[in-house]
Amino acid sequence: MNSTIKNTLITTFKGLVAKNGYSNVHVNEIAFKSDVTRQTFYYHFKNTLSMVEWILENESIKAPKPETMMWREEYDLMVHQLYANRDLVTQVYNSKDKEEFCDYLQSRIYNATLDDIKSWNPMIKSKDAEYFADLFSYAMPKTLFNWIENGFDIEPELLITNSGKINDIALHRIVSDFLRA
Repeated sequence: MNSTIKNTLITTFKGLVAKNGYSNVHVNEIAFKSDVTRQTFYYHFKNTLSMVEWILENESIKAPKPETMMWREEYDLMVHQLYANRDLVTQVYNSKDKEEFCDYLQSRIYNATLDDIKSWNPMIKSKDAEYFADLFSYAMPKTLFNWIENGFDIEPELLITNSGKINDIALHRIVSDFLRA
């Protein structure tokens, strides 16, 4: 039953966004149109942005997601998820939720980068791995933000290839040089 309610909330949300735009959709309206209480809505979702995150992570790309994902796989998945939902993503990016949405994307890259660094160099100190993950989690999302701002102006595969090559080389080289020093 819970998944049925969640699906109803998501379907209602997407319909309201298509009709009214993301910024004009509110929890009260979603709950009312879904024939549930606000409490029921909040049982399933924190807010409308958490619905967007759920859509990106669960509906866009039906690929199995391992417990830990290397940064390149996560970035690839994110690019495809964003592109598949570009109308919604653009509306969220241009809304009052922009900063929180950007933080969400950045945290996904941070976690994947941290997992990646630890996997290919298990001897690295946690604080050093966290420093490098933090560094790259600011650089890589910027390419995504520019892509969104420019109306998804290049194909996802080109963005993945170009940024992936740069980050693969830079991340491994910087960490390796750091550890040798």
